Amino acid sequence: FLDSILKAKVTTIASTKKENYNIFNVQDDSKKLSLSSDSEKLIDFFAGKNGSTLETYIRIVGDDNVYIIDQDISSFTASSVETLRDKTVALISIDKVSQVNNGLVKIKKQDDKWVMVDIQDKKTDSDRANTFINNAVNLKGLSIAGDDINTKLNGISPSISIEISYDQNSSFKYSIYKLDTAYYAKNQNDDTLYEIAQTQFDNLNKTVDNFVSLTQ
Repeated sequence: FLDSILKAKVTTIASTKKENYNIFNVQDDSKKLSLSSDSEKLIDFFAGKNGSTLETYIRIVGDDNVYIIDQDISSFTASSVETLRDKTVALISIDKVSQVNNGLVKIKKQDDKWVMVDIQDKKTDSDRANTFINNAVNLKGLSIAGDDINTKLNGISPSISIEISYDQNSSFKYSIYKLDTAYYAKNQNDDTLYEIAQTQFDNLNKTVDNFVSLTQ
């Protein structure tokens, strides 16, 4: 969105009359956006409807004219605060990961392949292990849970905890909790609780048997 705003150029003046504001959805009760730097407010403007696929009508606060800019910013103005919040639970480059442990199985990088730790008599299916690692290091929530869910989870032990070792001496951990039929994840860095899908939980709730290669 910010890229679109920063690249936007006025292509023409659509109207100079206040009575036309409602035609372009830039009246005083329309969606108003503000851009600021660290030290000052740069611009306030009303973002109206689309003129075409890649155009938006705007009106700058204090300016009676309605302008057309050459960027579509309607998807942002239609977004709620919830959709714009960062819901990242875990995001680590798989190339930096050396081991993932979910409490049921440990998988580590060995000679450019993923293998199960301390399971010497069973060959690891590297493709399944790679999928598991990808799911573990790239987890994003569906939504952010409210304080009431946090309260209900007090005293409840996690269903699984994922510990990721990376960059040789670094580690990152998050836990997943089940409450009724819903699943929630919380990482070690903050108290934010993220709701996740059951399929995301299932992708991480794996045991040794899930990674045994069919060709031994």
